[in-house]
Amino acid sequence: MLESYMEVPGQSPVKLGNAPDEPAPVLPVMTAEFTRVTPNEATLAITLDAASARSVAPLAGFEVYVDSGHVATMPMPGGVGGRHEVQISLKGSHNVEIRLRPENPEAQTDSVWLELSRSSR
Repeated sequence: MLESYMEVPGQSPVKLGNAPDEPAPVLPVMTAEFTRVTPNEATLAITLDAASARSVAPLAGFEVYVDSGHVATMPMPGGVGGRHEVQISLKGSHNVEIRLRPENPEAQTDSVWLELSRSSR
């Protein structure tokens, strides 16, 4: 036989002993920064990057907290990434937290803390 070809449709019910398991879905990598700051407002840019993940957990969205108080929710059912901007009206210095919320409420979440200091702007 010089050449052969065989096609098997679908997945095999037999699992190879040395085959690695499919990795569990992971959250996209979240980064956040203030892109524009004025005396009365700040624009918060949140980037969710899932490019390096083999399997990505779907997101329900993210929430923004200023000084531990909830100020914004960005729903994105089934979302996995992208860049999002949130404009916040506030004066003075504040602590800002962005919390990533997966669709599965039992899954691990992620958060990023930022300090908005008007004296450094």
